[in-house]
Amino acid sequence: MSRYGRKKGKKREIGVPENTMESPQVQPSTANPTSSTLEPPQSIQEHQVQAQVKPRRQPSRFKPPKTNSENAKKR
Repeated sequence: MSRYGRKKGKKREIGVPENTMESPQVQPSTANPTSSTLEPPQSIQEHQVQAQVKPRRQPSRFKPPKTNSENAKKR
């Protein structure tokens, strides 16, 4: 039982640093809005480019087999 109690105490101690780490993360997020005007467009464009590139790559791989099957059916 004492072991569990000690583990719980350690978990509580670890929980405190986690809360302190979370609060700093919230502060930058609130401070970002000022610079967010420049960041979001860039981050969004990057995400959009990646999203577009990924789908394009996948279809390009899937299209060849489909075109082959279509050509076989047409033939």
